[in-house]
Order: sequence, then structure tokens, then C-alpha cells
Amino acid sequence: MKFKGILVIICAFLMIPFAKAIDSDNDGINDEDEISLANEFSPFLYFEKGEEVYPVSVDYHIKNSNLNKSVDGENILIDSNPSAEILSKYKNPGENYYLDNRKGSIEDRGIIEDYRNEMENLGYTVYARVTTSGSNIVVQYWFFYAFNKGPLNTHEGDWEMVQILLNPSRQPLAVMYSQHISGQKAGWEDVEKEGNHIKVYVARGEPCKLFQVLSGKDGACK
Repeated sequence: MKFKGILVIICAFLMIPFAKAIDSDNDGINDEDEISLANEFSPFLYFEKGEEVYPVSVDYHIKNSNLNKSVDGENILIDSNPSAEILSKYKNPGENYYLDNRKGSIEDRGIIEDYRNEMENLGYTVYARVTTSGSNIVVQYWFFYAFNKGPLNTHEGDWEMVQILLNPSRQPLAVMYSQHISGQKAGWEDVEKEGNHIKVYVARGEPCKLFQVLSGKDGACK
């Protein structure tokens, strides 16, 4: 895949002054350090010319959607004005609750066109999460796309992510890139980057994440 005329999104996160060390999620890393790490390793996202959908706040999707439930092939409206707080109560995927965007469907361009009309006001959103895995530290970056239209599948709403694994001394060891139902992993030394900022190549229309290793080979979406 060649990325010509690409748009580059540089992720950055707000530094908030803390009067004292606070560890809100009790993971052993104080909040100020988590923000610092999220900024230090924030990725550069490269989009191919012609891309129509970019990472956006999930709130944009929620406000445009109904909460439905599928029961024996029938779609039942549960809430026409759901919120993130309401959705957080539905934790069992086996119960078949889902969001249905009122702006369009997979059969048309309604969702894409609404997003394009609102894109300037919406801007770009990236969610960062820093936590621990054993003695190591994991720095994650989550991206929500309002629509996925690609050669493999088409659907409303799509979460993708990349993550960086750090050793206890906070030195990077490896990176992982999500690709729908699978993903790819590479050593820190094997991926393109600028300083500590990895380069992430986003597949057009189907926003799985690719890395280019130093040999020049592209990753492939699964």
C-alpha cells in the first residue's frame, strides 16, 4: 500500500498540573506520569489520500444513535437518546444490544456524509490509556471511527488501537497494532518512528493499523 498525499495526525494530550501525586485508577502509576508517558510515545497517524473518515469522539456516534436490542431477528428500540453512562450498564455482549446510527446505514453514505459535514467542528480525538501488565507498562491509544467502509467489511462504528509495551524502567520493548479480529506485533527497533513517536499507517476506508518495518515492507490487514 502506498500512502500518497497523506494526512498526518499528531496525537497530543493535555498536561494537567497536580498539587500532589494522584493515582486515580490505582495501577501504581500516578496520573501526571500517565499523561507524560501518553505524550512521550504519542503516535503519528498517516492517512492515504482520499480517506473520508478520521478518528472522532465516540460521543458524536452516541448522540446520533438509537440503542436497540436484537431478539429473535427482530430489532427492538430500547432508548432513542442513550448516553455513555447509560451504555456502561450494558456489559454482556450476549444480550445483543447495539447502537444504530440514525444518520444512515451500511447501504448508503448517510453516516459518512454527516461526518464530513461536521468534520471541521468535530476535529480529531484519540483516547490514551496507561496501565501495567505485570512489571511492565502498557501505553495504549484508542481511535474511534464513525464508519468503516473497506474491501473486507462495511459497518457502523469501529474501535482500533495501537499499544506500546515498556519495561519497568520505562524503556520501549514492542508495539502492537490492531487489525479488526487480529493484529500485528513488532519489536521497538523494527518500526518506523520519529524519536519515540511510532508511525502508524491507516488503511483507507477500513481503519486497521499498519506498520512499515525498516526493510520497507508493509503490514497487512486481517
